[in-house]
Amino acid sequence: MIRRWLLPALLLAGCGYHLTGSGGAIPTAARTIVVLGDTPTGQKEAALLRARLTAGADRRFVAAADGPHATLLIRGLEETWRATDFDSSGIANRYRMELRGALRLRDLDGKTAWRSGPIGVAEELFASGGPTATETERAEVRRRLRARWADEAANRLRSGF
Repeated sequence: MIRRWLLPALLLAGCGYHLTGSGGAIPTAARTIVVLGDTPTGQKEAALLRARLTAGADRRFVAAADGPHATLLIRGLEETWRATDFDSSGIANRYRMELRGALRLRDLDGKTAWRSGPIGVAEELFASGGPTATETERAEVRRRLRARWADEAANRLRSGF
């Protein structure tokens, strides 16, 4: 009976699946890590990402510091807003909002230690109730996307993948 389960258990243990989320890209030796954004959207998101990263026991992430041990840069974070569907009179009634960017971690020497790859979140918005209602809903969707993007970015950084 034990032999029948031993081989699958060994295969799962050997494939590295159990390592997911335990590595992390955050350097253990870094006492101060500055979080910056290279776009206006990225600069706004840096504060939200910093809050997500310091919510646990890790208090090394800061807005600015003299001589930081590492720099976490939010690269190319941009928001796109485009119409995806139109009614019979040609007026847009459905939109797609997307927030897309990446993270880059640089060590003390300025060398890139880790890159996240693209991180993107999107949401659909159905326009009903006129331009004022659409803009109000757009602001709410933007707020939700920023929170989701910060969560995704923090999880990606903590896992190291």
